[in-house]
Amino acid sequence: MDRKNRVGGSDVAALFGLDPYKSYWRLWHEKAGNIEPEDLSDNEDVEFGREMESRIAWWFGKKNNLVVQPHTSLNPEPIKHSKINGFAGIPDYWISKSSPMTKENTGILEVKSTGWRAYDKWKNTEPPLHYQLQLQAYMGLTGCRWGMLAILVDRKLLPPFEYEFRPKIFTAIEQKVIEFWQSIKEGREPDPTQADTNLAFLQRELSDETVDLSDHKELARLLSIYKSYDAAYRGANERRNIAKEDIKNLLLKEKIGAKRININGALLLTQTRKGDTVPPKPRKGGTVFLIKLPEENTGVENE
Repeated sequence: MDRKNRVGGSDVAALFGLDPYKSYWRLWHEKAGNIEPEDLSDNEDVEFGREMESRIAWWFGKKNNLVVQPHTSLNPEPIKHSKINGFAGIPDYWISKSSPMTKENTGILEVKSTGWRAYDKWKNTEPPLHYQLQLQAYMGLTGCRWGMLAILVDRKLLPPFEYEFRPKIFTAIEQKVIEFWQSIKEGREPDPTQADTNLAFLQRELSDETVDLSDHKELARLLSIYKSYDAAYRGANERRNIAKEDIKNLLLKEKIGAKRININGALLLTQTRKGDTVPPKPRKGGTVFLIKLPEENTGVENE
């Protein structure tokens, strides 16, 4: 299947507007036949990645005790989606944590190379979403339940990034592919400035990244209000418990052993009866002591 007639794993990020090198608009016009794909044959970074890919894969396998097998050595053709026309891809490698490879123990390996400047943007979190989307696409197409990213930063090979297959993500990819080809069929050219509404969903599903919103003034204002109420609640609850202990101590001191004590409509309960509201499970060894104020329908927690 010609690349022009299919969306492959390396195209998936562009469907969501997450490819740093190709926009959705450009991908649409390339597949529609309106423009030629960009010629990257003279790009040194692309050439380096292509020449080093197999070396990175074998080094990664050796370092992490993995069996590595190029996809093209088993099947040079793209793996097609079973139901969606125009969705097919060629994974980089098959990997396994044991030999021989079986359907159950085999995963997908995607190899990436980058520089320190790009790596510095995500080194304390997860690899970029466009890496992960490509891996998820290949796992979905092949039926593999797991996969890894092998990433070389200049001459440093990073530890493995292993991911499980995420059905929700693959469903979103499938829907995007269907919508993409339908829009080409109907001639609906995309707005080059339109942002993708799936970004929040993808970030939630794929990334554990902590997002710094310290500069968000409205969020900071609402959080400040919450913190003030939280501090007031903690302080009031502490003072409430102290007052409760003082009441208990006074009853002990004056040897007041009544089970139910009324004080201006408030009830002090040292033993409950049917109909009293009590906490679900008193602590083992504790005694019941409830204070029910006139306007309350429930007691405080037991001591």
